[in-house]
Amino acid sequence: DYYNIIPLAGIGRRPPVGLVGRFRREAYSVRGVEFLGEQSKQLGRYLAELQGRKGLPDPGWLWSPYLLNRKSAFINACRILDVRRSEEYRSGHIPNALSLPSESGGSELRLSEQRMRELLRQAGIHPDTQIVIYDRNSGPEAAWLWWNLVEAGHAYVALLDGGWENWIRTGSPVLKTVPNIEIGGYQPLPSGKNTPVETAGSPDHEIEWDWKEALGPDGIKNGKELNEWFRRYGLQDTGRYRLQGGPKEAAYLAFLLKLLGRSGRIQDTSESYFTLEIDDVSSVRQK
Repeated sequence: DYYNIIPLAGIGRRPPVGLVGRFRREAYSVRGVEFLGEQSKQLGRYLAELQGRKGLPDPGWLWSPYLLNRKSAFINACRILDVRRSEEYRSGHIPNALSLPSESGGSELRLSEQRMRELLRQAGIHPDTQIVIYDRNSGPEAAWLWWNLVEAGHAYVALLDGGWENWIRTGSPVLKTVPNIEIGGYQPLPSGKNTPVETAGSPDHEIEWDWKEALGPDGIKNGKELNEWFRRYGLQDTGRYRLQGGPKEAAYLAFLLKLLGRSGRIQDTSESYFTLEIDDVSSVRQK
């Protein structure tokens, strides 16, 4: 029974399912136990197929309340960021969470380098810190900060599945005290990394969509349901799409694509529309 071995045993983000499959080994050592020969092959097959409870090809970007509840005490290795309004944070929050209201970042897609440096310093974030972000329901507010941190080169960033509402629904602990954080000196990458670029020509498709339809009763829908959702909106193929929504909705769609093992480059953002270039259709075309 390999259920409690990895990836949930570690703080870092678990690798995509496909990546695990390419790096199978002849022997594994897990929690002091050696897996050799046939046992090693069985463990390798298990890890290659493990897509989490929701069947997502890249589930490491999403943490369950159960997992965060287990890890929240490790304040030096796991930093929790609450992007709800300040008054919501003061009325109760996840233990060891820091308040970082999303409205403080303005209405632009990308945080300025100065604001990003300030965020990382004040939150005491280091290159190997696991960051977990939550809003009310794992929506665009949290995804916008996730997108900025990933674009700045931080490797370990996830959203809390279902956000604050799911945390409360599962009976997880709530505090009102503000944690003491040691200020850090971590510097992000230059903002030129994957900067959205305005491209010539018009998008292939123009689509109105509703981000709330990607949510189920316990957070983001499972992999099969998300695939069906993308197909329903005609987003199953590569191409450039003009979609209704602002920068935060654009970041949210990029986040959902990541969960499905795909990539989406955000372009031409405005307050009401954005353009997304989608790559890698293999996951969404799965039945």
